[in-house]
Amino acid sequence: MFSRVLKIESIHMFDENNPNAPYPSVSNKVHMRNVIGLASDYNGKRIFYSDIQEGQSIVYSSTDLILQCWWKFHILSPNRTRSNNRKFLVCAFQEITFAGYGASITLKRATVKKMKQGSVEGLAYDTVHKDLYWTSHSNSSLSRINLATSNSSAEVIIQLGVDDKPRGIDVDSCASRIYWTNWNARNPSIQRAFLTGFDLQSIVETNIRMPNALALDHKAQRLYWSDARLDKVERCNLDGTERYVLLNEHPQHPFDLAVYGDFIFWTDWVSHAVLRADKYTGNNVVTLRKNIARPMGIVAIANDTDCTLNPCHVLNGGCEDQCNVAVDGRVICTCFLGKQANCTKEEFECGNGMCIPFELTCDGVSACRNGTDEDEIYCKTRMCPLTSSTAPTTVAFQRAVCVMDRTAVGITVMKFYVAVQLINSDAILGTLH
Repeated sequence: MFSRVLKIESIHMFDENNPNAPYPSVSNKVHMRNVIGLASDYNGKRIFYSDIQEGQSIVYSSTDLILQCWWKFHILSPNRTRSNNRKFLVCAFQEITFAGYGASITLKRATVKKMKQGSVEGLAYDTVHKDLYWTSHSNSSLSRINLATSNSSAEVIIQLGVDDKPRGIDVDSCASRIYWTNWNARNPSIQRAFLTGFDLQSIVETNIRMPNALALDHKAQRLYWSDARLDKVERCNLDGTERYVLLNEHPQHPFDLAVYGDFIFWTDWVSHAVLRADKYTGNNVVTLRKNIARPMGIVAIANDTDCTLNPCHVLNGGCEDQCNVAVDGRVICTCFLGKQANCTKEEFECGNGMCIPFELTCDGVSACRNGTDEDEIYCKTRMCPLTSSTAPTTVAFQRAVCVMDRTAVGITVMKFYVAVQLINSDAILGTLH
């Protein structure tokens, strides 16, 4: 779903050829006058949006509001199948329904909870603690409110300096950290801190001008962010290391960003569009919606976007020591600094402290719990250990199998047998000792 100042609209994430919206747009002349940020609570069937317009309605003491919406499943008739049912939107403090197959929308109980929070732009929802977080551009602060109880009040958790301008925001509730972009004219940055506000860090401070949007990829443990001045989208680790420029041609003024599956989605003020691209390479850029005067916030509505998707949170990913995640979500096990696996020279070290015989590597069957013994690049370039005086040599074969061979005198020798075709046509097919 994405916001466009006066309304919130929906779009198919993967069907760019379908111009029809999954749900009717949501709009209201009183309560939706400058909609900016979006966040979602899939389990609670709610979406949240912020509105920064200073209105004159008697309902508000300030119209810098955060409103929430949710879906309910509406059964049209007991005799109808599930495919004929329709969902209807309910905006907290307002109710939005639509009848049958049409898109007529009615608003009911239009009472608004006042939350004077300055210019609220970025929103993020913590699914674990049921907290809603937001950035205030005018107050230079990050705040939250707990939505598990009805009598909660907003609290400022991080008060930044007068020159700081926080914008995009996301939360990793499993690691108890919050991430945000900072427009500070002198020192723009990507920052993070614990949910208590402790240990504030600037994790990206170079080659950055106006960081607008920010989104966490929980499954891959990566951070994506966009720069509206440098017109690019970058990816990095959650500590700011291993930065990679994903896009620097198609984004012309990226405003907000979302990550889901194998894709990133963003709104663009110059392109006047909602776009999608491959999150690994930045290729395959697709325009999902165009001719949008001012596209604002964007959020992926799905049930698998929270921090519990981190594979390292389940039995440490099967690792004995450190569990890390590759950009595609695969677990990579490493030893703690200064610690080495106690594998012999005839064994393969899996990366999690586990040792297996070399003859079990690259045989098409994973013997390591993390699958490192069948890694494609390793199997193309690996060297089999030799017990003779001949030094190990890398051979350019696509795949070969190391096998143990016992000589007549009982000496174990590792042999390297070619299993698949040669990459180098000059190489000689045979057995290497």
